[in-house]
Amino acid sequence: MLNEDERGKILGITQDTWQEINYIESKKGTTRGNHYHKETTEAFYVIAGKIKISITNLETKKNLDFTAVGGDIFIIEPYELHV
Repeated sequence: MLNEDERGKILGITQDTWQEINYIESKKGTTRGNHYHKETTEAFYVIAGKIKISITNLETKKNLDFTAVGGDIFIIEPYELHV
């Protein structure tokens, strides 16, 4: 949802209820994650820069690799190994 007027704009990222919201800064070339959660669903919003994402669903064995850039949002579901 986007609201914009002469004062600026407000971009609604999500209207869902979340148990946890995190802010992360990472240095270029570092690796994060490489784990999965049994119950937690995580949402990530990329503010700036770009990150390579690799997701493997441990139940279905399906893999997804992509690059997320500023303005992108993606969801990690339970039993998805994410790097």
